[in-house]
Amino acid sequence: MLTHLASTDRSNDDDDLAYTERRVLNVLGPEGSGLSYSQIGDKAASDGKGKPLKRTTIQAALDVLSDQKLADGITGSGREPSLYWRTESTIQGSLK
Repeated sequence: MLTHLASTDRSNDDDDLAYTERRVLNVLGPEGSGLSYSQIGDKAASDGKGKPLKRTTIQAALDVLSDQKLADGITGSGREPSLYWRTESTIQGSLK
């Protein structure tokens, strides 16, 4: 069974993102095309913008992105993976 992640309300200004948070955001796709931690790491490793990201770094970035409502996801249970994607407002806005 999958459960929806809870997000707290924070500023939606993605200009304040750290480098690793922006990297994670840039590899995420739209809702419906969720990526697992492993897939996010693989895409970040092949983006040509630095060293591969560790799982803990990806998790921390996703926490910040979720708090700022720039990304969302579902937490998997059992054999189902957790999946993450950009929010609709992020896709419609401009990313740097």
